[in-house]
Amino acid sequence: PENQHLAQWVRRQRYQYKLKKRKQHSTITNERQATLQQMGFVWDSHKALWIEQFEALKRFKKEHGHCTVPSNYSDWSLANWVKC
Repeated sequence: PENQHLAQWVRRQRYQYKLKKRKQHSTITNERQATLQQMGFVWDSHKALWIEQFEALKRFKKEHGHCTVPSNYSDWSLANWVKC
């Protein structure tokens, strides 16, 4: 919501990267890809989110001794992620 233009640009870069990986026509060059890679660009946002939530679950387990995150837990996104 804060920067829709940036969000759209990022989405476009990820799409072009997927096309390139499929060996289809893409506007992302090796140089652009390398530049984004060097700054830590996240190509697969779904994978990154999964890893983020998994790390949160590991912290939860370390603190509570189990992985049964209650639905009313303060981090509702973790509770929802575990539920799904």
